[in-house]
Amino acid sequence: MGYTPAIWPLLIAAGFLAGLAIYARRYRNLPPFRPFALLMWLGAWYALSSAMGICSTSLTLRIFWHQMDFIATSFAGPVYLAMALDATGKTNWLTRGRLMAILAVPVITNLLADTSTLHHLFTYDYHVVTSSGIQVLAASTGPWYWVHFVYSVGLIGIGCVLFVVAPREQISTRNKIALISAIILQVMAEVLYALGI
Repeated sequence: MGYTPAIWPLLIAAGFLAGLAIYARRYRNLPPFRPFALLMWLGAWYALSSAMGICSTSLTLRIFWHQMDFIATSFAGPVYLAMALDATGKTNWLTRGRLMAILAVPVITNLLADTSTLHHLFTYDYHVVTSSGIQVLAASTGPWYWVHFVYSVGLIGIGCVLFVVAPREQISTRNKIALISAIILQVMAEVLYALGI
């Protein structure tokens, strides 16, 4: 592992998100507690695995940590949607069958990400590039990467719409803005990454 100061914002973010997940336990009697806490753990995992990827000196380790990133990114959309359904009182919509259907794409995404060195369906042609003085992993994207990307952004979009149309008595305007703003920042970062910007 090689040290670079660029890991500190990621490590701080991981600690902050893990702290939010732990703090949220105080509100475990509120409906959206579980999805919110899980979303915070996923964010912490993503930040930590990204930091580990940046510190890795071998291409094999960088690929491994890149694959670990998708544990968080593939499940973020479904968990955000579950949080929106819980917070807006629509938990009865999320039946076991629908939940299994919603989780199918993230499960397939992780299987393809974990085996991506064997095919060109997800990411391939791994190489290290220097961006702003930091060596990072770059890869070409296959067709399933775009399925994952559109699916995740779509679920997050549906969750945002649920928050927007929720009555003010259910979710205050301030909380709506916070819940939507936080996820929009992540989506914008994912879009910039996907477009290679």
